[in-house]
Amino acid sequence: WVGHFFFSFLSSYSFDRWTVSHNRHHARCNEGGQDPDMDLGYLAVYPTDAARKRGLARWTTRYQHILLGVAMLLQPYSMIADSLTHLRQQSQQTRIDRWALVGHLLLWGVLPALVLGPLPALINFALRNVIIGPYMSAIFLFNHVGAAVVAPGQKLPYLYQQIVTSRNLANN
Repeated sequence: WVGHFFFSFLSSYSFDRWTVSHNRHHARCNEGGQDPDMDLGYLAVYPTDAARKRGLARWTTRYQHILLGVAMLLQPYSMIADSLTHLRQQSQQTRIDRWALVGHLLLWGVLPALVLGPLPALINFALRNVIIGPYMSAIFLFNHVGAAVVAPGQKLPYLYQQIVTSRNLANN
């Protein structure tokens, strides 16, 4: 319930979608071809990923050092789109998320639009995402990028793989 409250209701990201994705990520953390978080579509986390890209993805990967800031700002919208797709595909498993997201729409959309007007409400939502996007991107980038990569098919003990593919950072 806590996850549904903070993820689905307050943040607009399906908690069920995040749980499925996060469990898949940590089951094969930083494992090429298996970790869903290593496949970033139009960006690449590792040189081997960049070498596989074709077309527009190859161009965006080549210039991702410039495009990363924009991608970080847009990440919340990508997560919302992933959440909506997940809700459509997993209708039976996501009933709580559906109600929480309706509540989110009322809290962040309808209520501000009634109090402030539609345009200020939309600006408020956009600014919320501008703040959240870089923060959420940094969480993943700092904790996993640059850590060890597990080659496809390479078998490591589970706990060892969790340790070598992520970091603990001091909060000072």
